[in-house]
Amino acid sequence: MHGSTKALVDQLVGTMSEKGVASRLFNLTGADAGDLAMTLVDAATIVLATPAVLNGVHPAMANAAFLVNAIKPKAKWLGLLGAYGWGKGKTEDRLTGFL
Repeated sequence: MHGSTKALVDQLVGTMSEKGVASRLFNLTGADAGDLAMTLVDAATIVLATPAVLNGVHPAMANAAFLVNAIKPKAKWLGLLGAYGWGKGKTEDRLTGFL
């Protein structure tokens, strides 16, 4: 299961690129919060992808979700993506609770 969320994200970004849809990918474990915030402000769609960590969301994703909530971007669409094999279905509920 290690790397499965990254594989899902890579597939999504690749498919979007093939269809001419611009995207900006952030690896949240090393992303600059200011750069992420500036990108969120004008984003049309936001997709959050996270693996399950201890039956919840990755701490870096939790921080990003709080940031999305604080900024209140103009995005009309929000997507959640992840491999929840270890999360027993709780990851999505916890992530949407942050938003």
